Amino acid sequence: MRTHVAALVMISALAVGCAGPSVPSSAPSGSPSSAPTDEPTPTLAPDPTFDWRAIGEPAAFRGASVRFVAVGSGFVAVGCVPGPETCLAPAIWTSADGVDWSGPTEMPLLPRELPRAATAAVAWEGGLVVAGEVGRGDRIHVALWFASDGQIFERVPDDASFADASIVELLDVNGSLVAIGAGAYTHYSGFKAWRSDDGTTWTLTARGATDDSAPYGAVGIEGGVVAWGATCSVCVPETAFWRSADGITWTGARRELEGEFAHATALGVTHAGLVAFGTTGVDPAPPAAWSLPNGAGAWQADDPPPQPEHTTIRTHLLVGHGAVLAGTSYADDSQTGLIWLRGPDDAAWREPVTAPVVSVVTLLQDPDRPAELILVGQVDRNGRQVLALWSGSVDWAP
Repeated sequence: MRTHVAALVMISALAVGCAGPSVPSSAPSGSPSSAPTDEPTPTLAPDPTFDWRAIGEPAAFRGASVRFVAVGSGFVAVGCVPGPETCLAPAIWTSADGVDWSGPTEMPLLPRELPRAATAAVAWEGGLVVAGEVGRGDRIHVALWFASDGQIFERVPDDASFADASIVELLDVNGSLVAIGAGAYTHYSGFKAWRSDDGTTWTLTARGATDDSAPYGAVGIEGGVVAWGATCSVCVPETAFWRSADGITWTGARRELEGEFAHATALGVTHAGLVAFGTTGVDPAPPAAWSLPNGAGAWQADDPPPQPEHTTIRTHLLVGHGAVLAGTSYADDSQTGLIWLRGPDDAAWREPVTAPVVSVVTLLQDPDRPAELILVGQVDRNGRQVLALWSGSVDWAP
C-alpha cells in the first residue's frame, strides 16, 4: 500500500502492468493440497504440439467452487470455504506454479456479516488485493481485503457504494486500482465501476442503475480498460462492451459484435488487438469469432475454430506467436473438453484436441514460462463435479 493505515483491510482477473507479490508455496491457514484422489485423473488425447500430463485432483478444492487468476509470480483461486449448505467463509487458495496448491486462507469478516465468496484478486503495490461478497441481512455487499505480504489480510474501510453490489474483476491500471462489477440486489445487473489511487478510498465511477446488463470481466489494454458482458441478465443476451481510458470516465453499454444475438463467451488480447469467441442466433446458435485490430473502429467477423454443436469456448491465451483456446462441448448428457491450437504459421485454427469427460474451467499461464500451461477442468465423481489439473508444454516447432 502507498500508505500504512491502521486496521487497513483491503480481487479475480489477470494482473495488468504490475509486479506482484511472490505467491507463498504454503498458506497461513488450511493444509497443503495437491494430493490426488484415489481415482485416476482422465488422460488427454495425445497431440504432437502439446505434451500433457495429469497432475491430479487437489484436495484443497474439495467441494469448493473457485475462480482462478494469475497474479504476479504465481496463481490465486478465489471462492469460499464450502459448508453443508452454504459458504462458511470467503477464501483464497495460492500456488507458486499452478501445480501445488495451499489453502484455503479465509478472509476476515465484520461482526454480523454473513459469509459469501471471494470473487476477484489482483497483485498491487507488492501485495495482494482480494474482493468478495458478504451478506448483510438479505442484501449483498462488496468487501475488499489487502495483504502487503500476500498472506495476512486486513479489511479495507467500507464505502456506501459497496452496498447491493458485487465485483467480478480487479485491475491495476497505471498504478491505480479499477474494480468492475454490477448491482446485486434482486439479481446481478447494472454495470458498476470503482477506482482507488491508494487502495483505501474508493470512488464509484460508473453506475448503470437503469441498465439490465452485467459484466463478465475486463481486460487491460494499452488504451485503458475494456469490460464486457451480457446486455441483459433476464433475456437472450447479446454482448455489451464498456470502455475507459483511466477507470474514471466510461462509455455506456454498446453492442459491437457483428450478427444477430451475437454473444461472446471468451475475450482475449493479442499482439494485433482483441479477439472474441462465441455464438450468434438462438436456436440454432452457430459458432462465431470476431477480431478488433488495434486502431480499428469496428469488430470484424472471423472464421471460428472447428467445433461440434453446443460448444462453449472459455479462455484464450497467447503462447509465443501462436495462441491456444479451451472450451467444452456438451452433448447427450456428456461433456468433452476441447483445446484448439493456432501456431505462428497456421492460417486457421487446428482441429481440437479432446479431453474426454472433462469440462474445461480455464487455462493458466505463468508469465515467466509462457509455453507452460495448466489446464483446469472438472470431472464427474459419483455425480459430483470435482476440479482436476493437467500441465502442458507447447512446442510450435514442426
